[in-house]
Amino acid sequence: MVTNAGPQRHLVLIGMMGAGKSTIGQLAANNLGMDFNDIDDMIVRRERQSIPDIIGERGEQSFRMLERDMVALVTDREPSVISCGGGTPMDPVSRHLLRTNGVVVWLDVSLDQLVARVGDGANRPLLQSGAPIAETLDGLLTKRRPMYGAAAHHRIASPDGSIAHMLADVLQAYRLGPTPPTSASPPA
Repeated sequence: MVTNAGPQRHLVLIGMMGAGKSTIGQLAANNLGMDFNDIDDMIVRRERQSIPDIIGERGEQSFRMLERDMVALVTDREPSVISCGGGTPMDPVSRHLLRTNGVVVWLDVSLDQLVARVGDGANRPLLQSGAPIAETLDGLLTKRRPMYGAAAHHRIASPDGSIAHMLADVLQAYRLGPTPPTSASPPA
């Protein structure tokens, strides 16, 4: 149950790997008195396999179907804070479920911050292409940015990557509730 004023909807965090979705999500859930659901963690628990193993053995498409199933499951529950995998909004069904049942907040951090946060990319299968991590992240971000913009009700950009500032902005966005989709191009 939401203890602070705000919509009776899920708070959904989207963005690239390393954007801070899990960290900020847990803090937001504690602040709002809501359950925290990390889609990736839910898949790992249900499948009893790591995400790299799931993708390695079954392929990314199979993983995306598991992700869609988890989104459907969690959005049908009482309002909670949901941390999505970086690719979750790429699926139109997942994107629709998240927008319909939640206040979707895009954590948009700089490429430099993402590179610093993911380190060597261990346990992040999409970074194991052999290309430099910054190049791979930049390509993923370019591909995903339009879908993040289409999915999000709010976009939180953090020039300094401060978790405290981003958390405050996320909580404010949640209290504002859903709005029309954000532009894929960030405002100046």
